[in-house]
Amino acid sequence: MAPKLSDSEIEVQNKTSPVKILSSPIKPTDDIDDIQSLSKRSKPIFESEFTPLNSLLESSFEIKLSENFDFEDPVTWPLISDKFRIFIVEHGPKLENYKNYNFPIDDTGRHFHEKWLFRTLPNGEEEFEKRLRGGKTIDCTLQNAITSEKKKWKDILKILFDVILFCAKNNLALRGTDERIGKPNCGIFLNTLELLSHYNPILALNHIEKVNSKNNVISYFSPQIQNEIISILGKSTREKGLNRIKESKYYSIMFDCTPDVSHKEQMSQVLRYVYISNGTVSIEETFIDFIESHEKTGEGLALEITEKLKKDDLKLSNCRGQSYDNAANMSGKYKGVKTRILQINNLAMYVPCNAHSLNLVGNDAAKVCIRMITFFDTVQQIFNFFSSSTSRWTTLMKSIKISLKCTSSIRWSAKQDSVSALKRNLKDVYNVLMEMSKNSNLPKEVILGATNLLKHLDFNFFCLLNLWNEILTTINHVNLALQKKSLMIDSATKMVKGLILSIQIMRNEGIDKAIEFGQIIANDLGVKANFSDKRKRKVKKLDFELIEDELII
Repeated sequence: MAPKLSDSEIEVQNKTSPVKILSSPIKPTDDIDDIQSLSKRSKPIFESEFTPLNSLLESSFEIKLSENFDFEDPVTWPLISDKFRIFIVEHGPKLENYKNYNFPIDDTGRHFHEKWLFRTLPNGEEEFEKRLRGGKTIDCTLQNAITSEKKKWKDILKILFDVILFCAKNNLALRGTDERIGKPNCGIFLNTLELLSHYNPILALNHIEKVNSKNNVISYFSPQIQNEIISILGKSTREKGLNRIKESKYYSIMFDCTPDVSHKEQMSQVLRYVYISNGTVSIEETFIDFIESHEKTGEGLALEITEKLKKDDLKLSNCRGQSYDNAANMSGKYKGVKTRILQINNLAMYVPCNAHSLNLVGNDAAKVCIRMITFFDTVQQIFNFFSSSTSRWTTLMKSIKISLKCTSSIRWSAKQDSVSALKRNLKDVYNVLMEMSKNSNLPKEVILGATNLLKHLDFNFFCLLNLWNEILTTINHVNLALQKKSLMIDSATKMVKGLILSIQIMRNEGIDKAIEFGQIIANDLGVKANFSDKRKRKVKKLDFELIEDELII
């Protein structure tokens, strides 16, 4: 006799390989409904305890079939239970082919008999399977109720998934301070469900109304279910992206670290690959995951990266490129991450992030001398002067069409936005400051602030404004182009060389254009069109030396 197996696993030895049916940890019932199989017998379905969403989405038992499992060959079937019998009825086989069929015999002389497929009922009817399919059995009413209940919960879950997808696409927070649907401050997720219930009677009458009228009712509206749905969607998206990468085989890696709002170091993982679909070739960059990093050294970061690739079932031998920022622990020549990856796979060529490198060059260029630092500080002070007061900002916006922008010490494009906006509205900004400096009805700090800013808006500032606007605009165009995922390395090289040539032309010809622009603006505003002379005091080295003064331009 075959050994008796446990309730959680039934194993039947096939001719060449085993077939396993893994039952649900819930006690088996006589029906196959996902919802009723998860609820207790002593309670109605709406009064049962909390049920994990995965248990609802999955079937009440999971079948792991080998290649030799065949619906048409009962020899490969496991032991027949009530659930498995209904499973076979719903999915096959075609029983009309098995009348007078010689079933295969195993080594012990046993074989399957057709009487288990065709049965003559006491009333003389045959083909019980056909009655099951047609819903004409004695428990057809119960089966219809089970089917209706399954459909209702599937429809509700589809709505929940759609609402969470909508919130995720629009970067909206799901929850509020109250977890009861229909209450104030219940959050966008529950409010959206309430809105949809106005046009969905199943959601309104059969579900939300019961949830609000009773306690301890399964609703699937809780924060735990929301997090579980987000996890399921994220896992599905991640697996889809990884499968596309595995189909492409070869890929490049891009990792970057930054602290989040909780002060944890997060390392983002992005993979670049060539994807071919229906004869169309495209270069794709897919975000895979965030990794909480605990390392700072090149060795530790390289170990975390290789372990993550191994966890994603991606072979490092198929890596053909790597790109990081210019930090020493990432791009170091001897102990950086790129060097350690190259020691494992010498085909993973390192390409520095050109956009990041260009951003660093621009930021350093803006700090080469005191005049450049003073210029960008003045641009920021003008923005701060107007933005710190709603009345001053309103007065400014009545005179200009494009609002002023704030600069940034990190993002190069922010400097371009602020300088460009100020150049377009330079005359209007100057006139507003002039009016405020002469208006005795304003507070003293406002008059003094406007007067101080007017002192900085001189001929020197006008020339630098035009010069930096040309430089920043040219660099920003290249910077944006370098961030496109479809950009090839040869095109990036041409862009950088073209940028260098443009900067050289500006060095030779741009100064004259900047001075011409400054003269025009100065004449229109009544400002002296010449560079101011400032005295630089030199401290004497010894007591007998005199102090020397020199003029600088």
